[in-house]
Amino acid sequence: MLIAANLPTFFWPAAVETAVRIKNRVTASGLKEGKTPHEMLFGKPPAPEDFRPFGCVAWAKKASTERHGKFDPKARPCVYLGPAFRGASRLWDPATEKEIIEHSVIFDDHRDASALVHPGQQRTTDAPGAGGTSTRPAPAQAAPAASPASPSAASPAALPPGQPAAVLVRAMQTVLEKGIVPDDVVDSARTIAGGNLVSPRTLSTLTTRLRERTDQIARGQQENSL
Repeated sequence: MLIAANLPTFFWPAAVETAVRIKNRVTASGLKEGKTPHEMLFGKPPAPEDFRPFGCVAWAKKASTERHGKFDPKARPCVYLGPAFRGASRLWDPATEKEIIEHSVIFDDHRDASALVHPGQQRTTDAPGAGGTSTRPAPAQAAPAASPASPSAASPAALPPGQPAAVLVRAMQTVLEKGIVPDDVVDSARTIAGGNLVSPRTLSTLTTRLRERTDQIARGQQENSL
């Protein structure tokens, strides 16, 4: 998903979260009666969601207090990271370099947002509701602070800075409460549930083991119903 969207690797938590969200909401061949992993885990079908291409341009409506006149753009371009809740969308705002939640969004499904995050590239923005087109350089990504070299910093499995997405934290808390996390990855699940990041490799292993456990539970329920 990151390669298709031409986005840098610091978006990997959002890409993994969106991929898992989609995976859990589509039918699986190992489940009976065309059910989804979400339905097998929570006992009810998932609510319908409108998924857009990960990493496409999403125009978030600007509040009237953010506009400085009738000719000011009525929306700002952001990077689409996936659905949030109740029709809201998770976006990354390049102006503030922060993740935001917005309800009033217009999507450009056929345009990737890589120019919004890669420094040095020019972009032409034509905001919905704006009367003209302006060309300006994309905001530069903040440079990380220099730190002494260390083995952990050179390791590809080193933890990235920041915190995991809130929905990923809640998901780990839920599976821990249900007691369905395999013993070999329970520490990783607790780490995420506590609001801390793990390496991409660890998260991939955790996701695979949870999927295997969900399939195992589904097969057991299917055998008991026969």
